[in-house]
Amino acid sequence: MAQPVYSVDLFSTHVAGPSSPFVTLVPGFVYVVRDIDAALVVGPGYGAQLTISWGGYVIAQWATPSEWQGMLQWRGRSVRSGGSGPVVLQADFAGASISGDVSIAGYQLSLP
Repeated sequence: MAQPVYSVDLFSTHVAGPSSPFVTLVPGFVYVVRDIDAALVVGPGYGAQLTISWGGYVIAQWATPSEWQGMLQWRGRSVRSGGSGPVVLQADFAGASISGDVSIAGYQLSLP
């Protein structure tokens, strides 16, 4: 019997400066990333880079010039199985002066 599937917040973080926050997703599920939203402010001097990855695979990557602020969005599907072990979902913020918020939403589905 079909059951409703709802998008959930898989990962949300606030950063100030270069960092690599991550979350370890629970094994035993299939995860689907559908939406990535980021609001960033980059200070003077150097540009910045934001990379979203899981299990060593890059989902999305952006580079910005210095003194930039704005919204970055990604819409799509990236699927990973957590059946064989934990899945690490990570946001890498590289840049001399970067701050902002990132939210990643998707589905956590039971394995058949």
